[in-house]
Amino acid sequence: MRCYLPLTAVACLLLLGACSGSKTPPDGRSSCRRCHQPLSDDGGVGGLLESHPTTVISCVDCHGGDGTAEAKIDSHVAVPDGLSGPTEIRGMSSVELDTVPLEYVRWVNPSDYRVSDLSCGTMGCHEAINATAPSSIMTTMAGHFNKPRYYVGRQTTRFPEVAARDQRDESFDGAPSAVEQLTTLHAPALDADSSLADIVDKYIEDGCPRCHVWNFGPNDKAGDFRSSGCAGCHMVYANDGLSRSADPNANLDDPPHPINHRLTSAIPDSQCEHCHYRGNRIGTMYRGVREAARLAEPPNIGALDESLHGRPSGFFVDDEDTTNDVDETPADIHQQAGMGCVDCHSGVDVHGDGNLYGAHDEQVAIECIDCHGTEDTAIAPDDGGVFRNSRGEIMRNLRLGTDGVPVMISRLDGEARPLAQLVDLDLGTPEYVATHGRDSTGFSHLDSLECYTCHTAWTQSCPGCHVTVDMRTEGRSLIDGTLAAGRTGGSRSWVVTDYFALGMGVDGQLTLMAPQEKMFLTAIVPCNPATETCTEGVDTPNPGRRIFDQVVRRTADGKLGFGFGPVVPHTTSVGSVPCDRCHLREDGTNTNIVNETLGRASGRFLIPDGEGTMYDLSQVVDDAGEPIVGLAHQGTGVVPPDVAARMLVPRVANSGLTLRDVGPWVAP
Repeated sequence: MRCYLPLTAVACLLLLGACSGSKTPPDGRSSCRRCHQPLSDDGGVGGLLESHPTTVISCVDCHGGDGTAEAKIDSHVAVPDGLSGPTEIRGMSSVELDTVPLEYVRWVNPSDYRVSDLSCGTMGCHEAINATAPSSIMTTMAGHFNKPRYYVGRQTTRFPEVAARDQRDESFDGAPSAVEQLTTLHAPALDADSSLADIVDKYIEDGCPRCHVWNFGPNDKAGDFRSSGCAGCHMVYANDGLSRSADPNANLDDPPHPINHRLTSAIPDSQCEHCHYRGNRIGTMYRGVREAARLAEPPNIGALDESLHGRPSGFFVDDEDTTNDVDETPADIHQQAGMGCVDCHSGVDVHGDGNLYGAHDEQVAIECIDCHGTEDTAIAPDDGGVFRNSRGEIMRNLRLGTDGVPVMISRLDGEARPLAQLVDLDLGTPEYVATHGRDSTGFSHLDSLECYTCHTAWTQSCPGCHVTVDMRTEGRSLIDGTLAAGRTGGSRSWVVTDYFALGMGVDGQLTLMAPQEKMFLTAIVPCNPATETCTEGVDTPNPGRRIFDQVVRRTADGKLGFGFGPVVPHTTSVGSVPCDRCHLREDGTNTNIVNETLGRASGRFLIPDGEGTMYDLSQVVDDAGEPIVGLAHQGTGVVPPDVAARMLVPRVANSGLTLRDVGPWVAP
């Protein structure tokens, strides 16, 4: 018999001490341990793993409840009236979760940020992290919310305004790029008079906040299962959301439950991907996987035979051409070397620094040079013997090896991996000197380029999104859980791996840019055929009409609301993109390629709006090199005209690089 089945107090009293084979406990064992950690015949403790094996913590120290009570009904925190149990709250929105009694939230997940000051954040534990993590970019979702609102003119500045929940920085000191407070996004009720900005707010509220850790997430799709708060990352879930616990009273049959009851800092990449398959898709790209397209897929692709993230088997592509032995979309070189996301991203990168930012690149601190140095200087520990990143934060897993070479101690396997130093590399050829060295005039590409600008093998880009908000049906808010008119849906046109555009990043260096939210919006309202001209479902019981038909957003200052922002694809490679991706060939045969790199229109991605106006989605600047699209990231911009002019001087050889023909656009 399993103790998670509903039992009366009397039944629990009769079963206590015999829960699924437990033995008579030694003195001092709590009722929690007697039921969930039964003793074996030789007296060994089995069952539930210790959640925090490096520190002695009792069950009630974290979860609450009463470890001295004899009956389950008295030991456990009672399910609040109106709730069915833990599974229900693990699918709640953040606002809904706020209504659950804190005692019960703590019982289900002591690391939820509503109660983490009683567990993870108590004195002597992780107080500093608990003070900043609840306001990090992974909890506010401010980056996902504020850029699309800027593109539609709802916001007139690049500073974030809304988030997944109210946040206020009580110690705000005017930090650059940060704000003092964020308010919860709530879209207005939609009707036939709604503005395009209203439609966008509804689209954001219902579609975006699946992944902030102020809630558990919907927990409704394979590959998406997780917890909230600290356990959202530090408690590992399988893709199927099922427990593998040895606890005789664990529910092994139903998701969502962690693999085991154990917190870890050795967080596997699969746990990161439970959220980071969206947005820039860095979780899937890191392991060499992209999404399938609606249009112009190559003929011989190889796909994964598994359903993940709400997508069917065959949706995720891991081979561009199964007829050759070339991996056109390899995993990141760090992933191939056995490194995980947590080997680079820790500390402020994930926990924040207490500031309320509007984009990940304002919070994330790690840089390539923090591990590999520059063309002039190798990395070295400071006077205190510790390595620090570019912002002065300690990199705790870096050491000097026995031979004096810096090494990274992997958080996943404990292995020490030497960190190659750029200054020590044998540049060899004049071409390599030109790209990685410093010439006689003192010029170096590395002074003005991010390393990954060249050392990226490929990147998934999705130009051409068509989003529909249909008010004939209701959509559920992922912020407060309410149903309201406006069900969101959409489709993409192309998915390509060879789009490569440059712009200025927040560090003042040339960086890769993504075609973010090249979006055409349609909104449909109910229609009365007797008095109106209906355009949708005319012969059905639920006809509709379009109040917006594939409309392109506009920023408050009139620029096209086609996103263009910095991206780090996480497909790092030893080799680099060929020089003629950015520089004009001596024979001038790559003008179209360089134009696309500079955002000057290649003619590759042509889509009309609802009125027939054609847009080239590769174009982000006009003939003078000035931006024609909104740039929602603070501190970013297009390639300066003087830099673009130098790139257009014929000077490099023909590498044979071509761009894939994606064919004409076809309406979904």
